Amino acid sequence: MLINKYLPIWWLCVGLASASVTAPTLRQKFDSTQNQANQAKPQANQAETRANEAKPQANQAKPQANQAKPHQVSVKQEKPRPINFNASGHVNSHVVHVQLTQSKLADFTHRGGLHVDRVELRSEPNDRNAFFIHNPTDPSYPLWAAARASVAQVWPRPRYESRRQQQHRPRMARRTLRIAPQLRLRLDGSAETDSVCQLAAARFARRAFADVAAISDSLEDAEAARAPSGLAIDSLLISVRNGTFLRYPHLDMREDYEVTVNATGITLTAQENWGVLRGLETIAQLIFVSRTRPDRLLIHENRIEDRPAYKHRGFMMDTARHFIQKSTLLENLEAMAMNKMNVFHWHMVDDQSFPYLSKKFPQFVQKSAFPGGRYYYTAEDIAEIVEFARQRGIRVVPEFDTPDHTHSWGHAAPDLVSWCSQAGLAYSGPLDPTRPGTFQFLAELYSELAELFPDSSVHLGMDEVSLDCWRLNASVSNFMRENKMTTHEQLVVYFANRLSGIVENLPVRRSVVVWEDILDKDSSLYPLNLPKDAIVQVWITRDSAKLDRWRQRYRLIRSEDWYLDHRGYGADWVKRYRFHPGPDDLGGEACLWTEFQSDNTVMPRAWPSTSAVAERLWSGEAATEPVEAAPRIEEQNCRMMIRGIRVGVAGGPSMCQTPLLPRLPDWQRPPDTASKDRSLGSEVLMSFSPGSSGQCWFYKWACIAMFTVYTLSKLLTRKQQQQPHLYNRQRLSQLLGLLRRGPVWLWMKLLTLNEGVLLLLLLAAYLLGWIVTQLLVI
Repeated sequence: MLINKYLPIWWLCVGLASASVTAPTLRQKFDSTQNQANQAKPQANQAETRANEAKPQANQAKPQANQAKPHQVSVKQEKPRPINFNASGHVNSHVVHVQLTQSKLADFTHRGGLHVDRVELRSEPNDRNAFFIHNPTDPSYPLWAAARASVAQVWPRPRYESRRQQQHRPRMARRTLRIAPQLRLRLDGSAETDSVCQLAAARFARRAFADVAAISDSLEDAEAARAPSGLAIDSLLISVRNGTFLRYPHLDMREDYEVTVNATGITLTAQENWGVLRGLETIAQLIFVSRTRPDRLLIHENRIEDRPAYKHRGFMMDTARHFIQKSTLLENLEAMAMNKMNVFHWHMVDDQSFPYLSKKFPQFVQKSAFPGGRYYYTAEDIAEIVEFARQRGIRVVPEFDTPDHTHSWGHAAPDLVSWCSQAGLAYSGPLDPTRPGTFQFLAELYSELAELFPDSSVHLGMDEVSLDCWRLNASVSNFMRENKMTTHEQLVVYFANRLSGIVENLPVRRSVVVWEDILDKDSSLYPLNLPKDAIVQVWITRDSAKLDRWRQRYRLIRSEDWYLDHRGYGADWVKRYRFHPGPDDLGGEACLWTEFQSDNTVMPRAWPSTSAVAERLWSGEAATEPVEAAPRIEEQNCRMMIRGIRVGVAGGPSMCQTPLLPRLPDWQRPPDTASKDRSLGSEVLMSFSPGSSGQCWFYKWACIAMFTVYTLSKLLTRKQQQQPHLYNRQRLSQLLGLLRRGPVWLWMKLLTLNEGVLLLLLLAAYLLGWIVTQLLVI
């Protein structure tokens, strides 16, 4: 405390001493530069005169050049057209010209002196979206480029943010605050004893300072970075109002939170522990650094009140067409948490493979999984994934698609599927609903899954049921006649009613989720009797009248425009950003099918495109314009890359400015630190030093050595002038020449230590200098 109290006086003394030493040298350099500039003025005036004399000749040569090249056609610049949206929110005009203010244009211009007069987002009929800026040297040729990444902007956009409101009022002050090198994170109330809050605080303390992705060029931010550490924010208080919450995330969990940042500290308040997860992610995104002092963390004074627009914000991953490693699934969960998504829909099995090691039916892995390796998931793998997701407020909903998409099941249990023969060739079809053993097997399988997946929902599939094999199967035809069924669609409804009844009668009841295909097979003779709380996932239908009719009976989640494997050229996130679920829908899901994706490609294909889906489901109508979202999604893409997530390209040509190097991601840590509960207490002390955040320790020790050498050279020079007869002049001159080499003051700027340590180093350097001078005495 004494060091911080007297630091201003100490720095004033050091500054005056430095100024007295360097002022004469700087004056000489300034005078010499001024003389050179005065000597160069006449030459510049002569060159300007010659250029003015050459202008008429150039104007006379232009018509001759145009006559000599008649095949060249001049391009007329197209005038900007206004944005024209139709009722569904899509753009009618093929080219959208976006008129931006000067402040918005700054977000799209990159360094390099490029002059920009208009930024455009082009949308072509084949869903090709791309940002471009006009090349000033050739207006007819658009320069494709991504928006320049924003600085410390939250993704998904919060419902209310005081700093965003102040940006529209230039007279209001927007303060930038410095974060102390040591930030005390304290859990209050029920958060103190909750494992989710404790683990979230530990992750935040471990990586919040290391994951900084935003660099500010603002002069105000640079000034704030020079503030002494005694005036910096040194506390983060987390409190939860509701003291009773469930161990696992659920559909009706509270994820709203409030964040306040001012000179007294940072405060995070949430109704439940799940809101703490979302709030800590927001705080991590608010931290940034200044380009002048990348070793000091900054944050804007702000107040955020946020809540999700939809309860169900999901991501579906297909692990059957290509096997996806457990580490990739954990990596995807981390990306979901960064984007505040809360449902992982795990499409585990399909026609191609059955990658689940069942305790009751182990033969399925031996005969139905991909051969040649361990291409399946054990109960321990699933438990680790579920726990990893729980710590991040993400539900895991399994899907074992039935009655079709079960070709792989027939390899291990031929009696489960229906068999058909055509042209002398036998092949398998959907599950056989005529055999009682089929439903007995499903009852045992879903009972086992209920023990592994604690979520209250389970996905039954029911999509794309092929009826050709059932039509050719004699036992199926006989069963239909006995039960007075006239169409095979009624047999699908019969299967759905039987399976949903099995799920309802589990020891712990589960809600049913189905694809929309089953609703089209409903009939008066065999009505569909799904539970009242059933959820229907829409992926084809766009008829608003049909959707309204379905909403009267079921809850809907939407996926029509969010199939990630359907991707074209350009910024594909723009198309996904413009799709809006209905206000009465439960939410939506981004779906990634892996027929043409593998473990190496799923992450770049999914992200950052899924980030657009995440903001649409979290922010709702609070964020609707792709042009406004473009700089923020570029920054979010850089954040995920720094955290170790394999991301793709967001908006086009660009480059992330990463001040710090990535560290070991959470999903590559040992299980005891990545997934298991550990009691951490009510306080966590976060220490920030650039060395621990990825910068090399070599620079720090090199700076310390150069600082000592600089002080030693000054001391030896002064001693030589005062007592020259006591020193060996030859040895002293050699030492001074060695010490004075190199730009010492540049090395001093790299010194990344606080003021207290600098003061101790100064005293130690003088002590070392005194010892060396005594050794040089004859």
